[in-house]
Amino acid sequence: MGLMKYIESIKTVVLIILVLLSITLTFSIWSYSPKYEVIDRTKLMNVQIDDKHTISQAVKPYKLIGHINDTFRGTTDPNDIDALYSMLKQSQVSDLTLVSEKLSYDKMSELMASHDTLTLQFSDDVPMAIFQSVLPTVNKKVSGIEFSQITILLKPLSEDEINDNEIDVYFSAPETNELYSGKLHVKQPQRFIKHALSTMKKFDRYIVLETEASRKLYVPKAKPTLTKQQYFSRNVDGKVTAFKNALFTNPKIVKTSQDEATGIDKYSDDRSVMTVYSNQYTLNFSNIVSESDEHISKSHLIDVTLGFLNEHGAFTNDYRYESVNYSDQKVVYKLFMSGLPVEASTQTTSTTLDVKIANGMISRYSRPYYQLENLPADESSKPVKLKTAQQVYTMLVLDKEVPHMKIEDLRLGYSMSFKPRDDSSTVVFTLEPTWFYKIGDTWMTVAPEVAMAGGGL
Repeated sequence: MGLMKYIESIKTVVLIILVLLSITLTFSIWSYSPKYEVIDRTKLMNVQIDDKHTISQAVKPYKLIGHINDTFRGTTDPNDIDALYSMLKQSQVSDLTLVSEKLSYDKMSELMASHDTLTLQFSDDVPMAIFQSVLPTVNKKVSGIEFSQITILLKPLSEDEINDNEIDVYFSAPETNELYSGKLHVKQPQRFIKHALSTMKKFDRYIVLETEASRKLYVPKAKPTLTKQQYFSRNVDGKVTAFKNALFTNPKIVKTSQDEATGIDKYSDDRSVMTVYSNQYTLNFSNIVSESDEHISKSHLIDVTLGFLNEHGAFTNDYRYESVNYSDQKVVYKLFMSGLPVEASTQTTSTTLDVKIANGMISRYSRPYYQLENLPADESSKPVKLKTAQQVYTMLVLDKEVPHMKIEDLRLGYSMSFKPRDDSSTVVFTLEPTWFYKIGDTWMTVAPEVAMAGGGL
């Protein structure tokens, strides 16, 4: 009888425990929420297609002009430009002062010939704020200062200038008539000047060509001899996949629509579209961004676009800062090969990276997706002699279809054409040396067969 009493008590305890376990398990099932991986849509996938570019690699002058012993000399050799940049990085600028905001074009030109000088010419205005990573400034707020030319005076120094390690330097913007002066602080300024003068003597002889609109163009005197080059791009179609993975936040959810008849493919998610023009080897990437009247400064535009391009290794070749448009909030980077700009021979491809900002975000990005690689030497190089700059300018003046009064500059470069090889994954690109002339914001091509010495209209 006593044993039965204990058994009943044990049953009661076990029953209570089972009821409690049942309640606990039921609550756990109701309240369970699995931990899914959160998809971060605020960043690009960190897919590197190629190396990153610094400011000093992207923002470069396209020409160095030296004035020595009353003679102009010049170069576009990237080795000469890089050597000068290396020296500038070890220098500083102080005492920046506005000399004039209404200085005439002629007065600015006279500055280049007033002494022995070395001038760096850029393709468009460069904000001083962005250039400080190349040439730091001290004791001066630089916001709002822009230039397209830097002129370093290489005249004999006073004793004070030697003691203070100072050389006179000028920052000019001929298009806006602004001129700033400053002091360039370098170690051993006399040695700097001696080295610069010695280097300039090795530059090509240049002349000053005055246009009918009274502009002064600094151009080679002799007939230039450049090399016709060929490059190839392998696995071109594979590059599209690389850009898709780099530009979309989550490539796995990207939808694809292809049109073999037009050669236009589209890739999209809920906020971005990438349109690929396979017959042109170009792509256009756009984000759905609300339009805004808000504008960011030119220096911020360059900084933001360069950062965006570096995030996915967009510098597949030597692309350099070409222009910035404040009104359109757009920055353009131009393809350079062998130190010279490259233009497409037709409108069937592109040689620029165009990045547009809206509402503080990247709204549109267009570019080629080929990557130029060297062909074997025996296939790729042929020397080509071109007309002189004077001959080309005279030819343009006589051409009734060219608005020669609007010509702002002449420069050497390459006109690029392409042809797919038998296997469609490889494309051969041919770069033919020629002259270009600038009207407004556009560089126009002189047909290579016309630009060649002995060629004609």
